[in-house]
Amino acid sequence: MHMKKIIPLIIGFLFSFSLSAQTLLEEAVDINVKDVNGQVYSLFEILDSGKHVVIDFYSTSCGYCQIYAPHVQASYEHFGENSGDVFFITIDKGHNNAEVIAFDEEYGVTMPSVSGTEGNGNQAHLAFQIQATPSVILIAPDYTIIEQMIWPATTENIDQALLNAGLMMVGLNEAETLPFSFYPNPVSTVLQVNFSDEITSGEVLIMNMTGQIVKEAVINSNRLAINVSGFPEGIYFLRFNKNNGIQHTERILISR
Repeated sequence: MHMKKIIPLIIGFLFSFSLSAQTLLEEAVDINVKDVNGQVYSLFEILDSGKHVVIDFYSTSCGYCQIYAPHVQASYEHFGENSGDVFFITIDKGHNNAEVIAFDEEYGVTMPSVSGTEGNGNQAHLAFQIQATPSVILIAPDYTIIEQMIWPATTENIDQALLNAGLMMVGLNEAETLPFSFYPNPVSTVLQVNFSDEITSGEVLIMNMTGQIVKEAVINSNRLAINVSGFPEGIYFLRFNKNNGIQHTERILISR
């Protein structure tokens, strides 16, 4: 086939893909899914907590999904790894937990991941009337789907969609200006947090994977001991909030 005929076909394919790879809904429907670690999530509960939600509807066997998975992961990290005002989740179609775990390991995905056959992902795709994968959508706390499709699903485009929604990145450069350390990690009973001399005020929050605050502490010295012995095992987020609005978030693991 002549090259002049091939190029329009390629453009037409990409255009048709961009039209179909989206949800047909304008308002979210509630879904309940379980990630590969057994954590159950209710979409409306997350939205009702005031968070925006980014859902990456994908399939482990989809070529575009493999290309863009690291991009979605990068945006997840830019916006606080679910400890801030944005909650990210990936929902597969057609595959089991083992296949999703293998996909996550290969492409560096650490956000909550739901399989199609064991995590209710197949039903979630149907509920949102997903036409093709990947479909990365953005939902506001009032259930409005403000981005029916972010395409191409690059980090730049996802970040920009969130910034346009009035959200802020966290945890990118704060480590240089807000130095602090914490240990041990993993922790079983008491987490020690040490601040540099320049940090004299602020607060420390511990959040679970859904972004719920489970512990708050006010900084009144350069050393803080936080008792976590009563918390269930799992991944949590340690967030430092300075009074001028600067934030920094780190991940901790509670294990016994």
